[in-house]
Amino acid sequence: MIVTLIALISFIGLGFTRLEKVTPSFNVKSILQATALMFVAYTGYGRIATLGEEITEPKRTIPQAIWLTLGISMAVYLGVGVVGVSSGIDRVLPSSAPLADLTKLWGYPVAGAVTAMAGVLLNLILGLSRIVLAMTYRQFLLN
Repeated sequence: MIVTLIALISFIGLGFTRLEKVTPSFNVKSILQATALMFVAYTGYGRIATLGEEITEPKRTIPQAIWLTLGISMAVYLGVGVVGVSSGIDRVLPSSAPLADLTKLWGYPVAGAVTAMAGVLLNLILGLSRIVLAMTYRQFLLN
């Protein structure tokens, strides 16, 4: 997860050095749409609540963690959205991985995509294991 965050922040930093002339398609609506699409892909904030049994003082720490996670992810994805929309992403849009292709177009390696996918898979496994545990508890408690 740290590697993915570093990769996204690097993408933002590299992108700001490569901004092209802002075209009429660059507007607040397009930035917010791009940010919303990327934000939906981030499900880490939901996993915080599923781990309530693992932490101390969940009534206090879970809301704090959710707000902190939402704030950080919104800032990072807003930056990625701004850079993506304003730095020539239209040249790679037919691609299934436009951010990775844009990074390659700039001449930089793409390492963050692999760690991002691994993070998503591990996140899903963690969440599913907690759901199975909760279902098992419920089954045994009701019987």
